[in-house]
Amino acid sequence: LYKANEKLAEARVWKGADSMLELGLPKDFYVTFPRGQYQHLKASMEINNLITAPVQKGDKLGAIKVVLNDQAVGETDLVALKEDPEGGFMRRAFDSLLLIVK
Repeated sequence: LYKANEKLAEARVWKGADSMLELGLPKDFYVTFPRGQYQHLKASMEINNLITAPVQKGDKLGAIKVVLNDQAVGETDLVALKEDPEGGFMRRAFDSLLLIVK
């Protein structure tokens, strides 16, 4: 269904050098299902709400679940496709204030 190391989503990173981080899969993701049922597959992504830098490439930050007729047929981790080191003092201070308000 999905290839490894391709961007599938973006997530907000707090206190990092970059504010957004690309998420993908560490390896190709396959599922097995009955012939003719492809249109009934439903994929959903769950991404951690609070991602704080530093983030290393390969860190687990969520999951993808694939369901066929309300039955799970596959699940795999969503990981960071690149690293995001801690941002500078101003970035960390500003994000800290935003987190307090949020």
